[in-house]
Amino acid sequence: MVAPLRPRVSPVVVQVTASAPGKVVLSGEYAVLAGAPALVMATNRRAHCTLATTQEPTWQFQSRGFNAQSTHPLSAVLAPEQIGSDDPARLCGWVLRQAAQSASVQWPAGMQVSTDSSQMYHAGSKLGLGSSAALTTALAGAIWQLAQRNAPQFADLHAAHQASQGGIGSGLDVATSLLGGVIRFEAGNSEPAQWPAHLVYRFVYAGKPASTPELVSRFNAWRSRQSQSKAGNATNSPERLKNDELTVLINASATLANRGISLDNFARYINALRALDEAATIGIFSAGHADIAIAAERTNVLYKPCGAGGGDLGVALSDNQQDLDRFTARIGNAYAVIDLEIASNGLTIG
Repeated sequence: MVAPLRPRVSPVVVQVTASAPGKVVLSGEYAVLAGAPALVMATNRRAHCTLATTQEPTWQFQSRGFNAQSTHPLSAVLAPEQIGSDDPARLCGWVLRQAAQSASVQWPAGMQVSTDSSQMYHAGSKLGLGSSAALTTALAGAIWQLAQRNAPQFADLHAAHQASQGGIGSGLDVATSLLGGVIRFEAGNSEPAQWPAHLVYRFVYAGKPASTPELVSRFNAWRSRQSQSKAGNATNSPERLKNDELTVLINASATLANRGISLDNFARYINALRALDEAATIGIFSAGHADIAIAAERTNVLYKPCGAGGGDLGVALSDNQQDLDRFTARIGNAYAVIDLEIASNGLTIG
């Protein structure tokens, strides 16, 4: 007698997914590090994360966009400070560590961690949409779901992202990825902001990715030199201090965030940002952005860098669609116009 075939038993797989949008900084870059308010827009380019338990006693990482893969035992993932910055396990480890801060969690021994930030790249280069913050938010959303906890809060995301970035960052990028829409961000607090219907925009890739840590480091070094100079210079007048480039930028940022989003307020802010960039030699208005800004001026359009650290991506602003079209025609094929819209949804789980 032939024994009946037994059905093959598949391993039980627990799978969770999450996604979070990237962002562009409309105003407040660098000024936000000094406590000024910022305006930030979530975009329709999203980072995705899928977690699936496995029978293999390792955590396996597969990353697209930031193309990398690795395999580690759970014990190694939970020591992210010992993992290289080019390993996707490092960010996951910081998120896991933060998730365990408020409650005891028993993580599975085997896990497949798949992340995808490819929507935040253009021709193989990062667009400057805050992909690491969006990945942090998506990872945390999936991990909190895996642990059967409520969605992560801003403080959790900020702590994990800062740890992975060496302690830098205001948190505006993770706040935007968490909430979606256009937000006003100040000192860790966020609230929705209304984008005026009459203001139209177009995003342009300047052709060269920027390093947020490098640009912020230049700003911090300049700020430190300024502080030392003021402390040792008895001739600093109230008028000079009032016209300090950072002070002017802070005031322009506050005007834009508090008194209304308008082209006039954007123009004041852009002038202040350019003055700070020249004084601190940060490199916000790189050669590509400088060329695009000239094209914008000749077509009656405002233009500013808006990507990570102020580099890579820029936004053209106008209240006239025809002027934006003339601007696009003027930059021709020299720079890529990137299709971005406001993403109303922030972190999405499941």
